[in-house]
Amino acid sequence: MVAKPALKVSAFRNTDGSRVVEILNTGMAPVTWEGVSGEVAAYVTNEDESLGSIPVEGGTVTLLPHALTTVVLR
Repeated sequence: MVAKPALKVSAFRNTDGSRVVEILNTGMAPVTWEGVSGEVAAYVTNEDESLGSIPVEGGTVTLLPHALTTVVLR
């Protein structure tokens, strides 16, 4: 993922070995994260959704504006 000033990122590893990346997009436009590999699940939290599932297609996650995206990598 290319560094973007509008993105605030935090990551950690769970005891089961999975990794979680929390990405807050404070900007006005969506940002794409390309090259995500492995078994991936992504969820969005914003004014309309609370951990709503979002698609990960071709290793790409779209980070919506003014939203928190949770990406789980197994």
